[in-house]
Amino acid sequence: MPKRIRFTKYELDALTLPPPGERMDVHDTGVNNLTVRVTAAGVKRFYVMKRTGRNTTRISLGTYPVMSIEAARKKALTILAEISTSGVETLRQGKPAEVMLDDLLTQYLEGHAKRNCARWNEAAANFERYYGDWKARRATDISIREARKRMDEIADRHGKHAANRSLNDVRAAVNWCIEHELFAGENPWNHVSSVRTESRERFITPEEMPKFLEAVYQAEDTTRDFILMCLFTGARKTNVMTMRWEQIDFDLKAWRIPKTKSGTSHIVPLTQRALEILHARHKDHASGWVFPGTATDGHIPEPNRSWHKVLQVAGIADLRVHDLRRTHASYMAMSGQSLPMIGKVLGHKSPTATQVYARLALTPVKEAMETALDHMLSVVKLPGC
Repeated sequence: MPKRIRFTKYELDALTLPPPGERMDVHDTGVNNLTVRVTAAGVKRFYVMKRTGRNTTRISLGTYPVMSIEAARKKALTILAEISTSGVETLRQGKPAEVMLDDLLTQYLEGHAKRNCARWNEAAANFERYYGDWKARRATDISIREARKRMDEIADRHGKHAANRSLNDVRAAVNWCIEHELFAGENPWNHVSSVRTESRERFITPEEMPKFLEAVYQAEDTTRDFILMCLFTGARKTNVMTMRWEQIDFDLKAWRIPKTKSGTSHIVPLTQRALEILHARHKDHASGWVFPGTATDGHIPEPNRSWHKVLQVAGIADLRVHDLRRTHASYMAMSGQSLPMIGKVLGHKSPTATQVYARLALTPVKEAMETALDHMLSVVKLPGC
């Protein structure tokens, strides 16, 4: 028996989600034929459900709470009136064009990204930053040409990497909505190519390292420990910022990151220098965070101001916190460590991601060259030798 309730904010918010892979229809007692379909992911979408003979037509209205209950009822009544004069088929064919881009992006964030993507909040910020002026546009009105032009604009104003991230986010959002039958149009971003970029190669050089470390040890304790932990582990800054004591195993000398950028866990071996920092900070572990601070969740925010102060003291330019991770891997390569070993330390899932460090793995190459030269010159005595 279909569930029937009077739609109110309290009732819709309190609806129990169906099991994974299933959907549930709930009908409004206030307006006949108004239905909200609830997915296991928590997406709640309004529809007009109209039976004509043996067939049932379902016309999409919008997603709750982006569309209010009052707006859904008003739109449903308008559609039902049009059905009575124009017929179901004509109206049904025109409805996909009324899905707004903001509707699709919100459905993706609420129905998928918040549960499955480690950087969903960055995606949400990018949607607002790069496509905020398109929120009220009908999704089917956005052409491939416009999508490409917007990509070029983002690249010019914010950089190529920002443009590629925005493209990946909006493309994934619209494709997810299409896959889950929340949008019947075409995804214009599927026809837009990424901007070609070069991999960033910046790391702290041997010449810069003494000046950098001297400046780091002059910083206040939390900034110093945070920077050194990034450098000593090669972990991403976000993982270090959100490090918790429950993730640290002092006996095994290991740090288990529960969820990395790739969505999987990763175990980082803790060197003696990293353990010394953790033992010193463990005296104050009541909050649960290794680096407690003023961020919303209780850990430290990204230390932009203190980081730039360290660089100023060291007299170093064009260096980012993420370059500490690249520095750790670069020195491993320069000391002769293999690319698979470097990839294991960094938690890379693909060998391609580690290939950038091959340019620094010169020790075995130099040894091979020396051996070849020794063999080459063994048959003759050079003048002066």
